[in-house]
Amino acid sequence: MPCPLCVLQRVGYLGIAFSCLLAACITPFRKLFHSLAILAAGYGTAVAGHHVWLLSHPSESCGIDPLETWINQFQLANNLPWLFKADGLCSAKLPAILGLQVPEWSLLWFTVLLLILLITFFRKS
Repeated sequence: MPCPLCVLQRVGYLGIAFSCLLAACITPFRKLFHSLAILAAGYGTAVAGHHVWLLSHPSESCGIDPLETWINQFQLANNLPWLFKADGLCSAKLPAILGLQVPEWSLLWFTVLLLILLITFFRKS
């Protein structure tokens, strides 16, 4: 089961995906949805960065995450519990994938997406 910070990162990816989809479909509001995608990528970068920091400082975690109760009350957690129900510990280390932990991969991809979104936002059409 994912930890609360993993669930919040999934919400960030979902925000980027929906914002980009709406930006592609509704052209009069393209800049608005593009801006929302940038905000979602910045949010995801911040959450993933905090998660990476927490993994490198395991003594900062109290064992029971107070975010878990709060996150599990959302409608997403009730409708899709296999994807959005938080039940893990944020300081738990999982096996590395190509040398990086899952939160480190998430931080990398949120940063890449944020840079791409910023470049395309300021690029002339």
